[in-house]
Amino acid sequence: MRLIVFLCLCLATPVFAKTVATVSPIAHSMSQALLADTDIKVDYLPPTRLPLNRVASWLDKNRTEPVDSYDAYVTMRSLRPELDFYPTLRVSNIRIVPIDMAVALIPGGEQVARQDNADYFWLNPSNALMMLGILKRDFIALWPEQKQRIEDNYRHTADGLRQLLLSLDEQLLQRGYEGIVLTQEELSPLSQSLMLPTLAPAEAELFHAIVITNRPSDQANQWAVDDFSRFQTTPFLQRWRSNIDQLP
Repeated sequence: MRLIVFLCLCLATPVFAKTVATVSPIAHSMSQALLADTDIKVDYLPPTRLPLNRVASWLDKNRTEPVDSYDAYVTMRSLRPELDFYPTLRVSNIRIVPIDMAVALIPGGEQVARQDNADYFWLNPSNALMMLGILKRDFIALWPEQKQRIEDNYRHTADGLRQLLLSLDEQLLQRGYEGIVLTQEELSPLSQSLMLPTLAPAEAELFHAIVITNRPSDQANQWAVDDFSRFQTTPFLQRWRSNIDQLP
């Protein structure tokens, strides 16, 4: 009889989902990569149609609106405070854990490098690897029972990203490019991570240069990259592979 009562109590006990909130496409993409094949759900709160430069406005308009309760919130508020939504999420769950993927929230914690106007700092592979490492550590601290899976996902993602970037430098050299020209300053973290020098637009005609843009282009020397400023369900590494596949 006691066993039956115990089993009934166990069946009646609600199982609460483990949930993570994100408000930027890069936070969602990286979190999904590390939490793949776990029972932890990652949600993206803004409308998926909005580009990143319109997310801050949406957040401002919805700060007093009710939201679901989440266990963790992945943010970049140390470097992109306009994209912070923590006070709103805290109303629904005062125990929610904020994870700043740009600055580790520990004494002497690591911090990504960001130069002036480099809003898309995650395009620098060194920064991306650091951000993945910060997420991995905090996710494991929150859900230690998922440690092995999160570590495996991190290893797969980090190793894959390193290999892709090595391949990118090799392909640029094989194609005979001598320099890089940017159409948008926010893409500078990507160009600065590559072996080729970044040229001023006036110098482009003097060299065999590749032009990096984040807008569709059919010009022969223009490389249209996915800068993670828009939401996609495509996995993080696959988005990087697609970038390299688009190399002219």
